[in-house]
Amino acid sequence: RAQVGLLLFGQGGRGKSSTAARICDRLKSEFSRVVVIGVLDETSLIHAIGAVLPRTIELVERSQTLEQLLRNPQTPLATRLETALTAAPSLQLRRLLFVLDDFEQNQPASAQGNLEVAPAAAEVLQTLCMVCAKQGLGRVLITGRYQVPGAGGRGLESIQVEPLTPGEQD
Repeated sequence: RAQVGLLLFGQGGRGKSSTAARICDRLKSEFSRVVVIGVLDETSLIHAIGAVLPRTIELVERSQTLEQLLRNPQTPLATRLETALTAAPSLQLRRLLFVLDDFEQNQPASAQGNLEVAPAAAEVLQTLCMVCAKQGLGRVLITGRYQVPGAGGRGLESIQVEPLTPGEQD
């Protein structure tokens, strides 16, 4: 499976979100950032894409048309995401970089040691990664406290941010 992104995971307060922001800054000439903080579902993802659509007069009609398509629940999510990825250049956007921050909010049983992703979030993440791999136009960057089971199968490289040393903990 094609590599579509990166999962940064580890203890809170270790700079995962700051690192993600720096990655986004370095890639800003190549990618337009689409950010979802916390719970991932179709609504939050589509809202985040809509938030980056241009509102300039010359592009407003095309943006509105795309936004209407994105918000149509009758159209499969994969089709809506494929359309967003392929339409981005015509809207003067670069390729899309999907940043999923604080992803641990999608792992409801993590306190009990179960790192499984909530079904709705898992389905959206699977679709997003599949479409990015198929189109080759988008990338995914996830930050969270925990490893995401099956990340490699979704085309995500996992990097664990080191926990605090005893000296740092003191």
